Parts: sequence; structure tokens; C-alpha cells
Amino acid sequence: MKLANGSNDDWLRVGANALSVHILGGVIDCNGANQTGTSHGIRFEQYTGAFRIADRSNIVHTEVLSSLTGGIRIEAKRIEIQMHHVAIRSFGAYGVYMGSTDCGFYDGAIGIGANCIVIDGGANWVRNSGLYSANGYAIKLTQNAYDSFVMMNMIDNNVGGGVSIVGSSGSTLNANLVGNEFRGNSTGALGAYPDIYLEQVRNVNIVGNVSGFQQGTTAQTRYAIQTGPGVGFINAMGNMFDPSYHTLDVYSDYNAIYARQRRSDYVAGTNTTPIIHSRVGSESFDRFEVRADGAIRLGPGSGALDTSFFREGAGLIRTDGAWKAPKFTLTTSGGSFTSPLFYFEGKATSVPSTGANTAYLMHKDNGSGKGQIVAVFPTGATQVVAQEP
Repeated sequence: MKLANGSNDDWLRVGANALSVHILGGVIDCNGANQTGTSHGIRFEQYTGAFRIADRSNIVHTEVLSSLTGGIRIEAKRIEIQMHHVAIRSFGAYGVYMGSTDCGFYDGAIGIGANCIVIDGGANWVRNSGLYSANGYAIKLTQNAYDSFVMMNMIDNNVGGGVSIVGSSGSTLNANLVGNEFRGNSTGALGAYPDIYLEQVRNVNIVGNVSGFQQGTTAQTRYAIQTGPGVGFINAMGNMFDPSYHTLDVYSDYNAIYARQRRSDYVAGTNTTPIIHSRVGSESFDRFEVRADGAIRLGPGSGALDTSFFREGAGLIRTDGAWKAPKFTLTTSGGSFTSPLFYFEGKATSVPSTGANTAYLMHKDNGSGKGQIVAVFPTGATQVVAQEP
């Protein structure tokens, strides 16, 4: 069924007081090329009363094509409108706009338009659907999208990125992005957009999502998660973000990403396998790495890792570089020469000529109840270097 040519027409407009509207089967052609204004495929008008009982309306096994503005628009106070096995293609601003609460789009597909779905109300969900080929983001959540769920969707080939969550003054959303797969997004400008963008929001749960290539194409997003200003607590756990898929790195701001968990176990095949590593900005080399054997390796970011800090044996920590600090504060129990505090290896100008190539510091009582630090040399010579006042 094709909408006739006209101005600002909707294929179906559901009035404010209409309840339990059921649309089952069929193809709706909105004739967007011959419409003007802000026409939609199906539009549920806003209820104007103080309280609204659930609509319990359903759109099932329906295809919506060629809408000038939006495929399906749900205004405020239209509670529980379900869209099941619905396909929406070739739209203007959005495929679905959810301005109410407790509405759902699932087991469907939306593609080819500005943004596939805009969630502007609370407790809505999008799941088990394909969201593809949008010129903007596949899904946009506003500050009103509290307690919403975006779950188990295939989000691929969207020019402007995957999911955008932009609130107002650090909105507390308690929103959830769970089990989605991101493939081949940011196709219009390589590396210009992320799979997930956050701004002025807090309390977003990002769990079990996957990023990767789309069937061998070179499309890559800028980050798995990019954070703009005003981002608060973000729980990012159990995601599989392929670092080779992102042009710069997995996260744009590590300070904004927190994982609340009691323990993480890492099991690697070899001692030298890195299990934690980090970079700064757009650098090509890691600044920090922890290997499976516990060794910590550091680098300048402009080149390969060049300094190690590791266990050499039982009770012995070693570095393959030098240890330098402007000040040491030592706390010991005092007593006689029993064990070294620090070892100094190699000739140094601070070592007296009576020493050889190795000296060490000891702590002892001076005989009057005062502690002192004494340099001891292989020749047996000693020199007090610090005395408790």
C-alpha cells in the first residue's frame, strides 16, 4: 500500500486516545520522494492527559519503506508499543523514534537513513536486530533514555558510528549496552567516529560487546569507546574490542572507564605474553606493559619498551636499568649488620676510593640507641652516611 502524493502526510496517524492498535503484515510504502513537510510511516500521537495506561499496541511482520522523516514515531505517554519482526528501510531522520516508555523493537531490521533508532524516553529496548547503513549513528540515546537496553544487535556499516549516548549535565542513565556486535562502522570517513560515543552521561553499563572487521573490508572506527566531556561512572567489562580494528586505540579516555569487579584472572601460554598494556593519545608504542611472568616493562611511547622491573629470585626485585629517586625514606627496626637495605652496583663518584665496584648500605644502632645508615665496602671499610638526630 503506497501513500499518495501530498504535503506532510503520515501513512497512518494513531490519535491520542486510540489504544490497542494492531498492525499485522503488509508492506507500507510512504512515498517519501513525493511528500513534503515532516511525514512519517506510522505515527502515534502524544497522549495529553495526566496519566496514560498502557497502549499495548503491536506492529508485527510489517515492512515500512521510503518515509520522508521517520518510519515509526512514538510520541510521549504512549506506553508499551511493541515492534516485532519489523523492517524499515530508506527513511529521512530516523527509522524509529521512541519518545515514550516501555516500548520495544526486536527481531527486526532498520537501515539506510540518517539514524536507525532514536531513544528519547525511558525503559525502552532494542534487541536481536540488524541496524545498518545509517549516515549518522545506528542508535542515539538522549538524557531521557534512562533504564534502556540495547542488546544482542548487529550494528554494522553505519557511516557515522555505532551508538551515541549524549545527555545533559552528566545525566544518570542506568542504561545498558549488552552483547552487541559492531562491524565496519565509520565507513564514510575512515577512523572519524567510534563504535560507542559518550558525552555528559554517567552510569552506563557496557558489557559483552564485540568489535571487528566486516567481511574483510578496511573500514575502521576511531575507538571502541570515545568519551566526550562530562562522562561519569562507566562500567565496561567483558568486551572483546579488537585493537587492530580501531585506528588509534580501544578507549579514548582510560580515566573515564572503570570496571567494578573483585578479581581478574589472566592465563597466558608463555612468560613473555603481555596481559596488560597501555598507550597515551595517538602514540604507536606502548608506555606500559605487564607480562604473564609479572615483569613490568616501561617505554617512552615514541619507541619500543626499554626498561624492565622484575623478580630475579626469592625475595629479590631487579631492574635492568638504573634506580633513581630524589629522596629515599627508610624505616627499619635497627640492630646490627644483618641484611642489606640497598645494593649499589658499578663505580660511582659517591663511593670512597677505599671501595671497589660494589657497596651496600646497612642500618645499625650506634651504641647509644640512635640509628645510623652505614656504607659498607668489600674491603671492610665503613662510612656513616646518615645519623638519627
